Order: sequence, then C-alpha cells, then structure tokens
Amino acid sequence: MWKFLCVVLMVLVSQGTNAKVFWETEEIAENYLQRVPPIKATAEKMMRYLFGRTTSHIVKRSAPRPDDVLIVIDSSKSIPESNFTRCLYALQGMIERFKPDARFASILFSTKAEVMFKFLPAKKAMEKLLTIRYNGGFTNTQDALKKSGRLFVSRTSGGRRNAYKKMFILTDGQSNIKKERTLYLAYVLKELGIEIYVMAVGERIEGINELGMLATSTDKHLYRVGEMDQFMQVVQEIPKDPYYEKNDGI
Repeated sequence: MWKFLCVVLMVLVSQGTNAKVFWETEEIAENYLQRVPPIKATAEKMMRYLFGRTTSHIVKRSAPRPDDVLIVIDSSKSIPESNFTRCLYALQGMIERFKPDARFASILFSTKAEVMFKFLPAKKAMEKLLTIRYNGGFTNTQDALKKSGRLFVSRTSGGRRNAYKKMFILTDGQSNIKKERTLYLAYVLKELGIEIYVMAVGERIEGINELGMLATSTDKHLYRVGEMDQFMQVVQEIPKDPYYEKNDGI
C-alpha cells in the first residue's frame, strides 16, 4: 500500500514540471536518487537551474525579476556540529553566486523549526548566517515547511511580490516527526509558486525518496553530495556574480 501511495504522490507532486520520472518502483527510484554525481556536474546543474545561468557567465533574464531565497538548514543530531559549521560557510559562498538584488531569509530546523532571519540583502544575510548555532535533535521537516509558507506570504517578512520565490533545503535525510505531513506541505508550497531545491548530503541517505519528492523536480531541483566538504567544493566550482568579484565580496 505504501509503495502505491508513493507512486501516486510522486505523480501529483511532479505535475506541471519537466521532471524526468523514474518512479516505476520504489527501489528503482531510490537507486537513481542515491547516485552522487561528480562535483563539476552538480555545480553546472546548480548554475543553470538555481542561479539561472546557461554558462559560467551571467546572462540577462527575459523578465527582470529578483530572487527571494529562503535557506532552510537541517540542524538535527545526524549532522555533526563540525559539518554544520562547514555548511554555514558554504551557504555564505552560495549567496555570492546569486545576483546582488537577491534577498535571503533562513529557517533552522531539528526537533522544531525556527526563523533565524527574515528576507535581507546579501551582506546582512551573510553576517546573520554565521550567528546561527547548532541544535541537534530530531528532523521536523514539516514544521520547517509550515513556517516557510508563513514567511513567504507574510507582509512583514521583507519578501517582494514580484520576486521569484525559491527555497533551498540542506539536509542529510528524511523527516521523523509528523512525517505524513511533509510531502503534503511541500505540495502546497509548490502550488503557491515556490520552487523547492534540495541539497541532499550523504553517500547513502535513508529515506532518499522523500527528498526526491520534496524537490520541485529531480532533474533540476535535487542536488547530491557525499559529504559537507563536497558541498563547499560545488559552491567554489561556480563563479561568483561579477558584482562580488569586482567588490571582493561584500
């Protein structure tokens, strides 16, 4: 019964996307999603779909809309504190790969989710990131998704009505609190026009299928690295926006 529900939900969640569908069986899906591509391949995929570039150079968008990016960080006990610190520095670098008009917010989640800061310009967001402290605990992804929805629709969050709404979730595994609500809430967010990108960290991840369904698509929005240092390497492989190169950071 669970396998049948997985297939039905995956089809529902992927409607309206150009995702490649590999959901013939749960086992085939898991084997496909467990594969960790070379660092360069993941960097090129992020550069094209997360940052909106077709090459290492910045290209003009057809519509001049900025990005509002919500960074959702897993701080559960399955992630060592040393890896958590590395992730914050990698996320700082990731901010410099977006256009300078992007705004950033952040939610930290473990046993519960908490808004770390609302939408801010890049410089302030980078400063705030390094004040976030490791929690430990369980993996309450659904609470993070619920608070994400509230942040995007709030009139006081600093978000902009005309912006592209993006979520970047960094996690090492499936949820284990109110698990049945996780994919439902992800589906609701996608229906609101929010694109969900997932960076799944780990050589072999328990519950990888949930992360595949959490992302807006598997071919454009799901990224895989074997460990946190590889996430940093992926970010470093992507050129900074010329604004940050010119100004040597912010």
